[in-house]
Amino acid sequence: MMAEEEEPQFDNWKDAWEYKAGKTRDVFLTLSEAELLKMIKEDRTDMFYQVWYAIGEKGTRENAVPVLFQYLVDNPGDDYYLDRSHCSNALYKILGIREGKEPEEDVRMRSIIDNEGENTRQEALLELKKLIETKIGHEKF
Repeated sequence: MMAEEEEPQFDNWKDAWEYKAGKTRDVFLTLSEAELLKMIKEDRTDMFYQVWYAIGEKGTRENAVPVLFQYLVDNPGDDYYLDRSHCSNALYKILGIREGKEPEEDVRMRSIIDNEGENTRQEALLELKKLIETKIGHEKF
């Protein structure tokens, strides 16, 4: 039987956070795309947002893109802002859109931030859907 690894002691929260996030990421990277997508569909994300990193690495356009888009649609409000942000990063990575590239970045930001109200965010999601369709084809999304 293997001995459990003892968690190191940290002088500050940032180092502890990064250590725990790294351990979580390592576990998630051992999971299949299907297992990660099931977690997302069941809203079983983690406090370190590593499920999004892992699906960004393992996700396929065919399987992950529809799930990630639906997550953005179905999770409004401030409580989901950070999850929407990380979800959107994973979605763009899978689609092959570089971070900060305009006009795609504007659509991404408006689809995750609800400062102007949920109706405005939902309108941005319709734009995002069209962008996705241009990247992967309407018949596949």
